[in-house]
Amino acid sequence: MGSDIFVREQGAIAFNVSNTLAIATPIDGDQTNGPSGSGGLDKLGAGTLSLNGANTYSGTTTVDAGTLNLNGSIAGDALVAAGSTLTGNATVSGNITNSGNLAPGNPIGTISTTNLVLNSSGQLEIDVAANGTNDLVAATGTAQLAGTLLVNLDPAAVAPGTYTILSASAITGTFGSVTFTGAIPAGYSLSYLPSGAPTYVQLNIAGPTAAVPMLDRWALLLLCGLIGVVGVRLLPSRWRTRAS
Repeated sequence: MGSDIFVREQGAIAFNVSNTLAIATPIDGDQTNGPSGSGGLDKLGAGTLSLNGANTYSGTTTVDAGTLNLNGSIAGDALVAAGSTLTGNATVSGNITNSGNLAPGNPIGTISTTNLVLNSSGQLEIDVAANGTNDLVAATGTAQLAGTLLVNLDPAAVAPGTYTILSASAITGTFGSVTFTGAIPAGYSLSYLPSGAPTYVQLNIAGPTAAVPMLDRWALLLLCGLIGVVGVRLLPSRWRTRAS
C-alpha cells in the first residue's frame, strides 16, 4: 500500500483510517479536463492519513473525519469538515474551505492556497515556537475570516513580539474569538493590516506589564512620610524651631 497509486480522472479514492497510514509516494492522476473535475480523495475515520509530494489526482480533497497530514501539494480544492483537521507543510493549488481545524506545520510551517474561507464553525490553529518562529497561512487570492483563532504559545517563546499568521491579496471578516493553550499572555492583540484594506493578520504580544500594585504605592508613600518625620526629629533643635 502506498506505492504507485493512480486515480483516473473523475475517479475517487477513499481512505477509512482508524489509526495512522502514510502514503510514501504521491497519488497520481490524469488531468485531461483539469483538477476541477469530479472525483478526488475522501479522508474518513478518526485516524491520520499522511500524503507526501506532488499529488496530481483530479477533484476535491475532502477531510470528513480525523486528520489529513499533507506534506506536499494537491491539484484541486480542499474541504475540511467540522471535527476534522488539515495539517502539514502543504500547497493546495485550489481553494481551502475550512469548517474544522486548519493547522499549518509539523509543528511549525506554512499552508499555501489560492482562496481561503474560514467558516464560523472552523478554527485556525497557530503555533509560536520558543525561537520566535510561527505558523502561517498564505493565500494568493482572498481570505474570508470567521470562527476561532487558537494559539499554541510556547512558554519559552520570545515575547514581546509580532507574528504574521495569515496573508492574502485581500481579507474580509475577522476572527470571532481568540484562545490560547496554557497561560494567556499579559497583553496581546490582533492587527488586520493595512487598516481599511487588510492583506495580512498579525498577532501582537506585548509581554508582562510592570505596573506597581496600588497597595505598594500607598506603602511607598507611607514610608516616605515616616522617613520625613524621623528626619525632622533628628535635626538640631535650632533647625526644628526655625523650620516651624
